[in-house]
Amino acid sequence: FSKSSRQRRMDQRAVRNQANLQLIDKKLNELKFNEEIAFNNVDLTTFTCCLTLNNCQDMMIESQDDIMGVGLVVERQEHVVDAPTLISVKHVSVTILSRSACDDAIKMKLNIGDAAQLHGGFIASKTNAPTTSTNLNQRKIKNQPSEFTRGVAAEPINTFLPLYICDAHFERVQVMLEPILGYIFTLDISGYKSDQLLGLYSILGQMMNASPRNNSEREEIILYEFKRLCHGLLPQTLEYLGQENDILKKFMANPTGRSKAHIQNLMTLFGYIHALDIKTIDESLRYAIVEEIYRRHFSYIYHGTSDNIINEHLQSLLYDKDDDNNNNDTNNESNINDFSYVKTKNDKTNDGHFGQYARAVFKKNEKNPKIPTENIDIEFEIPERPISSMNNKIRSKMIELLSSFSIKPIQNVLDRLGIRMMDISNEQECLILRSMLVQCLRFYSNESINSAVLNKTFFNVQTDFERILIVAHEEFDANRENLAKNKIEQIRALEIARRTVLTNDIGVYLGRMMVYAPTRGGKIFDTILSLLLDRSQKQVPLLAEKISIIFTGRYKEHRDAEKEFDVLSNGIAWFPDRSIITRVKEALGEDQWDDLDRLMRGRTCGHVYRLSDIPNRHGYCNSHPNPLLVVRWSP
Repeated sequence: FSKSSRQRRMDQRAVRNQANLQLIDKKLNELKFNEEIAFNNVDLTTFTCCLTLNNCQDMMIESQDDIMGVGLVVERQEHVVDAPTLISVKHVSVTILSRSACDDAIKMKLNIGDAAQLHGGFIASKTNAPTTSTNLNQRKIKNQPSEFTRGVAAEPINTFLPLYICDAHFERVQVMLEPILGYIFTLDISGYKSDQLLGLYSILGQMMNASPRNNSEREEIILYEFKRLCHGLLPQTLEYLGQENDILKKFMANPTGRSKAHIQNLMTLFGYIHALDIKTIDESLRYAIVEEIYRRHFSYIYHGTSDNIINEHLQSLLYDKDDDNNNNDTNNESNINDFSYVKTKNDKTNDGHFGQYARAVFKKNEKNPKIPTENIDIEFEIPERPISSMNNKIRSKMIELLSSFSIKPIQNVLDRLGIRMMDISNEQECLILRSMLVQCLRFYSNESINSAVLNKTFFNVQTDFERILIVAHEEFDANRENLAKNKIEQIRALEIARRTVLTNDIGVYLGRMMVYAPTRGGKIFDTILSLLLDRSQKQVPLLAEKISIIFTGRYKEHRDAEKEFDVLSNGIAWFPDRSIITRVKEALGEDQWDDLDRLMRGRTCGHVYRLSDIPNRHGYCNSHPNPLLVVRWSP
């Protein structure tokens, strides 16, 4: 494991489980079943191992420690050891296997491959870091498919999952459950922990979502048998959780029970509901589930986002009015491209100060040149407004907020449970959806929802949808002054970025970058980058040259010039994440991107040595860095 603490916990877990593992053989020997009637209602043709060709009855008679199940393809990140519900089911096989046949297949496969190719191992956590020559090879190795055998449809299998099949078989599964779950979630039969029972419900939810209802009779049989197994384990699960911590009851009783601190994967909830054999989802449960789906969606897309953006969305949902309503209060504060609030206009004299500053630094080598300043007057205030009634503009805003949400990843499991998403065309549901979105935006993070529960400001969207709007309005009204100040700062940053981006003088651009974004960080730099890469706006002058300065951190007067001037971060190159690189490619076009790529070749990012470039005692310096401490450009 990458973390020694996790390895230590696994070692402690293995020691604790040794005593129970040693009792398994004794418990299996004590199990008895009636061979004549135990399989009366079992289709033995279906439950026949495709490798040994033994049906379930023959298998249980011949062996006391063999069970039957189905094959899966799963992926495990290391945190699955501590959070088993986060295991990812990539494919559900239709192949029935016995555990002993799987063991034999693994032993045979070990002779021709390594263990990671059999069970998948633990994959690295996802990252937005740029692709480098170092991690590219690692990524290729880890992306290789894992399997210890293939099923009847040539589908890969890297995990064995037991099924219910009949009471006698389930009793045997219960005895062997701990090592089975330990191996599924930790790749160690002694790695069992009680919370892995919840991981089974997560797997059930993902199996429900793997295919639409009635897509295949065999798939439905396998899903039904695994559901029976999860249903049979409900008493054991409740014993672990405690009656007061029942997943569904806690989800309905308190918003805290919906957060990721309690349910890290909603598939766990869906699988748990299915295991309870709930036939009809009532409206209160439906609204709670839909609201949590939306809240987690907002938590994902707005993670790390400025509160200003959230507040603008909330203002639109609370106060927007139709365009045909001639009300003077309907200023479009949320339009980030509206510069009408800026009363001080830019001019050549103002730009000239920044150009002179750049020349003073680069040409004259002045030690303490005067840093230019500029006065930007902004007149902006948020008027006091009442909550608007539902109108087309608010509906449009709701559609806009949900435009990035796709139900496809969870469509199948919702259909199986009979859960409908909100219908904006239904007047009543539209009103509830508006309040739902307001509440989800206000409390999209786990910290905010926990504080909302403590402050009793999180309400039932089904019964208190009007109150949700009133409380949000009261909070917004109380913070109008602070929100106005934040908006003014946002407009100021946007105006500075606009002046930087739209200048035709590269000297002015250099001066402004050195004054406002010398280390490639902060709101102004982020806004500058957004404007440079925004293809919906008018053409940016000297775009390629400006972007190359941001990437290299340096400036050359012309291509053949020998001297380079350090502009940003002491001339250290910038390796942005993959999403920014993609946007830069689109903004520049193929030819200009190739020029930038050639310019970045050989540059490194990482450890910085002394400015003199004199090698240290290991022989490394800025021009010859230690390859273990830096990454090289490789887009």
